[in-house]
Amino acid sequence: MKYIVGIWVLGFGILVTSASLAANSSEFRISQAGAGGKEYLPGDFVHVMVEAPVDTASLTTIMPDNSEIKLVHERRTNIWHGLWQVPMGFKKGSYYAKLKALDLEGNVLEGQTNAFVIGELTLIMLVGKGATREAEAKKLAVEAEILAREAEEKARRASELAGAKTAPLQSVMPPPQLPKAGAPVVKRKSPVVVRSNSAKTRLITSAHFYLEKLDYEKARPQLIALLRMEPGNREVRAMLKRVETVIKIRRKRP
Repeated sequence: MKYIVGIWVLGFGILVTSASLAANSSEFRISQAGAGGKEYLPGDFVHVMVEAPVDTASLTTIMPDNSEIKLVHERRTNIWHGLWQVPMGFKKGSYYAKLKALDLEGNVLEGQTNAFVIGELTLIMLVGKGATREAEAKKLAVEAEILAREAEEKARRASELAGAKTAPLQSVMPPPQLPKAGAPVVKRKSPVVVRSNSAKTRLITSAHFYLEKLDYEKARPQLIALLRMEPGNREVRAMLKRVETVIKIRRKRP
């Protein structure tokens, strides 16, 4: 009774063997077809395929790691299938799988496949490379845009807060009275804070406009003016530094 045996790794080459399984060891024969074939690596899936006689009741394989796999019979054919994954860290070398069959009469038949090779994985080291100038410029541009939006939002809130503070003063002011004869007329000037907030809002809006257009040459003067108004503003200072870096990178391009 002959069992045609095949072993291969899914998606890779094929190693075909054939073995004669019999109760008498003198009748046991192994074909040399496929010897010296595919080398499997840890993590590969090995597909065990056996073509058995119709009176086969069960088929079992014992793999090189001593794990026992019960093969599954494919319907309408005489093919039995099993799947084994080479364990990670498995020692390299030449191995074979043992086969054990049971027929309908209760006879136990044994044999083995041809030898197949299991190799080992190779570790490599990747050395990191610095970012290119273009990538660095894009990164700085994105960071500058984010800072500009944050500054614009803060300026908008400051403007709203300034408007909220001046509104109650207008509502509680008494109606104007005619000045008495000979009394000096005093004109009140607008608070300096309001003018300052308005100027900062215009500068931030202008800077953000140029940053959105990626026109860093025009955005730079706006940021410098903002920094003069608020020398201690770290966000504006950091944004100006990034913009100047992008300008330098652009000027160095061929």
